[in-house]
Amino acid sequence: MIRQTGRICVSRNDAARLRALLQSSKGSVGGVTAQYQGVLESELCRARVLPAERVPDDVIGLGSAVEITDIDTGSAMKIIIVVPERSTGNGRVSVLSPLGMALFGYRRGDAIEWGPVSRLLRYRIDDVRRNNKRRRELIAGQGEAT
Repeated sequence: MIRQTGRICVSRNDAARLRALLQSSKGSVGGVTAQYQGVLESELCRARVLPAERVPDDVIGLGSAVEITDIDTGSAMKIIIVVPERSTGNGRVSVLSPLGMALFGYRRGDAIEWGPVSRLLRYRIDDVRRNNKRRRELIAGQGEAT
């Protein structure tokens, strides 16, 4: 289960792309369970959806490079949020993975918790960088996410 506080913010383009991905991957795709998909659908329903130009630069969306820190261990990680077909390792995390869904729409400075209670993971979002060219390529499912 994913637990966060606050209302997420997403661009109209990201919201539309996510809804299409969720619709095309009903059930379990790449280890994504219906439970996690339901959580993301709920988050999208309560999200603040804005035109792309009005979304703050520190909001995590498709193509965002994100630095997070495990609150319990202090270990840091750098990842890029991508569409499922681009999650080829090398720090690329699918937006439909549990971690990708947990981070999506949150901002620098926010904290999230995700996973089952027995293995709850807690992360702080330290930095978010949005590369608009890379975002367009990743949303379209083209190009490289470097």
